[in-house]
Amino acid sequence: MVAQPRGGQAGSRYSLVPDRIQADGSWLSTIYGYTDRRREHGIQVRAVCYQLEAAGEEYTLLTTLTDHKRYPASELAALYTERWEIETTFKELKAQQIGAGQVLSSKTPHGIRQQIWGHLLVNYVLRVHMLGPLGPTARPSTPIASRS
Repeated sequence: MVAQPRGGQAGSRYSLVPDRIQADGSWLSTIYGYTDRRREHGIQVRAVCYQLEAAGEEYTLLTTLTDHKRYPASELAALYTERWEIETTFKELKAQQIGAGQVLSSKTPHGIRQQIWGHLLVNYVLRVHMLGPLGPTARPSTPIASRS
């Protein structure tokens, strides 16, 4: 899946011309690879527009999950937002807490597991401290405003 700010293009490669509009407001489109100049080997994707309420920025999510009944647009948008929260945490762990380019120093599987759990624990403690008076059970959320 790829999320791009709303526009007629997903990057400069893919035109998101709607082939069919779905009942939930998403649409099906066919994208073609850069080398497929004759447009013979397209991939059908579904485009889901959503907006992060906090930022007010609109995004278009591209996915190969084309069944709008089985995979509602609002659920896809929420799951994708959750995924990026996880990716951000991984980035913090790798780049800021462990150190860019650093490798875990343990040499045994048990030691590596222990070191990873230690980093996760430190990350959790820092998050709880950052939430301050909200308490350890509070969970920052990014509400989704669906465009249906």
